[in-house]
Amino acid sequence: MKKRWNCPECGSGKLLSSRPRKNATDRFCLACSKKNGVLVERVCPTLEKQRTVKAEKAKEAARKKRAKAKAEYVVHGVDLMAELKRVYKAARFLEPELRSRLPQLTIHRSKTNKGTSGRAWGFRHRIHLTCGRDVEDILYVLVHEVAHLVMRARDYSAPSHGDAFKAAEAELLAETKVTRPSYRRIR
Repeated sequence: MKKRWNCPECGSGKLLSSRPRKNATDRFCLACSKKNGVLVERVCPTLEKQRTVKAEKAKEAARKKRAKAKAEYVVHGVDLMAELKRVYKAARFLEPELRSRLPQLTIHRSKTNKGTSGRAWGFRHRIHLTCGRDVEDILYVLVHEVAHLVMRARDYSAPSHGDAFKAAEAELLAETKVTRPSYRRIR
């Protein structure tokens, strides 16, 4: 389809295809090019308008995608990604051998259970939480799973809930000021 391409300096225009070749002579205003000593390229106002509209739509879609991704980590009004950053920062302070990047966090919202459960994979650097209804319990399980990552960085062969793990977990709980829910028993 033909579109009008205008010279930005003199305003003279020509009908060209919507995508003329870069080296097409009709794409340039030869009179203005001769006068200025450099090639003056014509522009298509219709295409420029379409590009700006498309760029605005893409920007809005990206904003919605970021908002949706952020909302994915909000459970009962608590942003778990922000909490993970805070806890992981404290864990890196306690164990410098821990990886610098945040672990991948996946969340499942339980519709039936009050309690929260979790799982940490040290070799994959990943944490999964199945969140219950109690915010205090969710935060405790998050700290508990980060403590597993700390133990993997300290000693790969240590028992998963041994004395060294309990000490590391207590240290991390004290550092992050997260409390153990009263109904959680100490193993």
